[in-house]
Amino acid sequence: MTKGTRKTLLAAGLLFSAAHSSVWAIGGVESFKIDQFCDMKSARQTLVYVDDQMLVKGEIQWAKQLIAKLSANLVPSEPVTLVKLATESGTAQELWKACFPDYPPGELAKKQQAGGWLDKITKADPAKQLKEQQAIFRGQMGGALEKLLAESDREFVGTPEKKQVVRALENDLARFDTRDGMIRVVVYSDLLEKSDLIDSAGAKPEDARKLADARKLNFQNAVFHVFGTGQSDSGADDLKSFWEAFFESGSGSLADFGSELVLSSKAPGAFKTYEVEIALSKDDVRRGKLLMFVEGDGKLQDSILTVGTKQRSLVDDGEFLCQQKSCSLQGKARNPLIVAEGKEEFSLSGSPDQMTGEIQIPGAKLGDGKDAAFAMSIKLSK
Repeated sequence: MTKGTRKTLLAAGLLFSAAHSSVWAIGGVESFKIDQFCDMKSARQTLVYVDDQMLVKGEIQWAKQLIAKLSANLVPSEPVTLVKLATESGTAQELWKACFPDYPPGELAKKQQAGGWLDKITKADPAKQLKEQQAIFRGQMGGALEKLLAESDREFVGTPEKKQVVRALENDLARFDTRDGMIRVVVYSDLLEKSDLIDSAGAKPEDARKLADARKLNFQNAVFHVFGTGQSDSGADDLKSFWEAFFESGSGSLADFGSELVLSSKAPGAFKTYEVEIALSKDDVRRGKLLMFVEGDGKLQDSILTVGTKQRSLVDDGEFLCQQKSCSLQGKARNPLIVAEGKEEFSLSGSPDQMTGEIQIPGAKLGDGKDAAFAMSIKLSK
């Protein structure tokens, strides 16, 4: 580790110590505790995978980016797990896990109003205490990343002789458990697979699909955000197509893939699950689910529309708006859901519990010359 890196990490450690001191002064030992936030159910969980062959001595910008962007996008009590992908051996190791300290809307105000005058004098203000607990969360995550960074003496990211990303993820598949909420996955890696299973260089999407099917992978509708790509020589577009096909065949979705981490700067304020029906004809009704994360301004993030057991797509340009009991929902399916080609768009309206409308393929025609548009309805799951 370089002298500059040590200074940076030391500064982070000193800031964390200062945060501890202020916590003690404001709220006593109770303010140190963040474990209680794992007692509350969250709509989502985040798995963070770090490829150990990507770690370079002195390079910490990716870690700072990860902490900053992830912290801004977490929902109350969201479990976050940091896992090292040992891609040479094809194994995975959990390094740290905690739940984000925050309360559902309105809960913090209730805590501030609760208690008598003596509590207001002797106990910490819940809002200030929460900020300190969130600082502890970030400090713990930073400390875990610091330990991981200290393991590497690599001078640069080169082309690996052996890299087993698929096996490392496969060996950690038990972690993809939706009982802890919908799954979001953040991966820091160039994802250059080079193993006896497959070499991603030159491999086709069909090869990726066959591999995922052969390994019987099930990522449980997880949404993957990959950053760190492009640091090694490889065709970026071909590599992205390979992993898109791999994750889709393993019941997952690739949201983004590039050198920078792409996450919304806003945490979703609501999570909704709808039962979906699409009537292709009187006798052909397709059923599925719509899993929506909704920001405060109505924009959707990391939302999934499924049809049947195999067709799934991320929803792009999604928007869910309500005025009292009147709601509208629209979005675009990134992948085909009801036809082999073309990207469907849907527009629905109704109550918060039930909406109807159409899903269509803009510009496409059916065999009888009619527009390729079909009746679609959704009903809130109980």
